[in-house]
Amino acid sequence: MTTNKGCNRAGDLIEAVPSVLIAVVTVLTAAVVWRASVLSSEATGADRQGVINTLKAAAAKAQNLAYLYQQEADLAQSHVLLRAQIDYLRGRAEEFAASADGAAVAASLNSEADALLLADEGTVASTPLVAEKRYRREDNTFDFDVRLQDIAAENPDLAALDPEQDFAQADRLDDKGLHLALTVIIFALALFALTLAQITRRRIRWLFLSVGVIVTVAAVFTAAGLELFFRQVV
Repeated sequence: MTTNKGCNRAGDLIEAVPSVLIAVVTVLTAAVVWRASVLSSEATGADRQGVINTLKAAAAKAQNLAYLYQQEADLAQSHVLLRAQIDYLRGRAEEFAASADGAAVAASLNSEADALLLADEGTVASTPLVAEKRYRREDNTFDFDVRLQDIAAENPDLAALDPEQDFAQADRLDDKGLHLALTVIIFALALFALTLAQITRRRIRWLFLSVGVIVTVAAVFTAAGLELFFRQVV
């Protein structure tokens, strides 16, 4: 009797092995599906952040352009016009100073030029585009591109915006989620083999059981390998 009971217990354990493995594989499959869903959600979030940062960057660029061309460029234009007027007045003053009766007119012209020079110096002192030589080209025109880059760099938070990086991150997360989702197919094959092992009563069940275990291990290593690989890439 004891021997029969022992055999029955051993048989019950053997019968339970496929069921236990099926339960384990089902849990692992659910975990992989959940992980792929989380990655998809993170990819959507990164994509959304990329759109937000794109809008922020575009708005900041538009604001910087408006500031540069509506304020500094206007002041720079005023500077050029004032300098032209000052040079003209100085030249006319020299012409009148050369004549005997033109000293009073020359003095008046120089006084007007001095007043314009004071206004121009105020403009130069308050406008980096005019005051700093690095914004002047060899032909004495203003380099708006360099000034625009410097204006953008003055706001480090906006300068640090990188929508392309956000979109690239979203693509990597999508790829990772997709590859993990494909491992579900491997788990499905393992479940199929283990199910055959459960319903089969002959020695071939051990073949199905072995295949199911091997495929399950392969699926687990594949999922773990994908996690490690994409973690290094990301």
